[in-house]
Amino acid sequence: MKQYRLNIDGRELLALPGQTILEAARDNGISIPTLCYDERTAVYGGCGLCVVEVEGSPKLVKACATEITPGMVVHTNTPRVRESRKTNLELLLSNHVGDCRPPCALSCPAGTDCQGYVGLVANGRFDEALRLIKERIPLPGCIGRVSMMALKAEGVSRVYVVDVMAKRLEKALELGADGVINGKDEDAVEAVGKLTGGAGCGLVIETAGTEATTRQAIHMAKKGASIVLVGYSKTGEMTLPMSLALDKELAFKTVFRYRHIYPMAIDAVAAGRVNLKGIATDIFDFDDIQNAMDRSVADKANIVKAVVRVSGEG
Repeated sequence: MKQYRLNIDGRELLALPGQTILEAARDNGISIPTLCYDERTAVYGGCGLCVVEVEGSPKLVKACATEITPGMVVHTNTPRVRESRKTNLELLLSNHVGDCRPPCALSCPAGTDCQGYVGLVANGRFDEALRLIKERIPLPGCIGRVSMMALKAEGVSRVYVVDVMAKRLEKALELGADGVINGKDEDAVEAVGKLTGGAGCGLVIETAGTEATTRQAIHMAKKGASIVLVGYSKTGEMTLPMSLALDKELAFKTVFRYRHIYPMAIDAVAAGRVNLKGIATDIFDFDDIQNAMDRSVADKANIVKAVVRVSGEG
């Protein structure tokens, strides 16, 4: 019977045409880890734990789904292979905590463990339920502070604000932020990692509209998190680390100004849940509107939010 000669981890082996790398390795006592593979079923290759390096191939291949070829040289335990297996296993575990994730968790913008929350409430463990549902969210810019107050009004207790201007960060703390990060003085991604114990954020709202901050949003988001894009870039185009976003299984959302949102916003302000007046740092009379515009552009470091008063009322 015809056989192919190949090399796996420095061992010269003989295997049958049509066999996969995994089958050839197992027939010769070489262990390659698998999770989804079952010889009784069709090959699926979904877990990614059996990846190996094949000389001449720029990408890692799945041993369970790749047939051997004459003279093939395979490496099953290189640093690149181990790192890939580690990442794939982490991704599997992030979405399978003992059972499959329910639709409520998959559709939650913050990736909240709704199932665990409801279970704790049902058992009267209210303090634990509250701790579980709270999310940690970084928000930049003036729109970010409005978003921060809206989230606080809805019961989110751990909210962090990222900016590069000290006055804006001071205002964020004044308005209820749980912590601030000055992106000019420290690495925002590292700072978020420290604040979240290395877990990252369940929801990131990006309001600056720059490529740098959008990249940061992807890096600081935890696996399965959502990123809401609010800010517009100058060119309308960005180069982003989409491979990382795919590895983390991030959900991207966009928002705009729709009229059905206004009643909700007006009700929140009228009820005092969102303090819009607290955002304003400088108020100008209508007759002084040109000065207001000029100063807002020239003194961004000190004017957080300028308001033009169209009547005599404050």
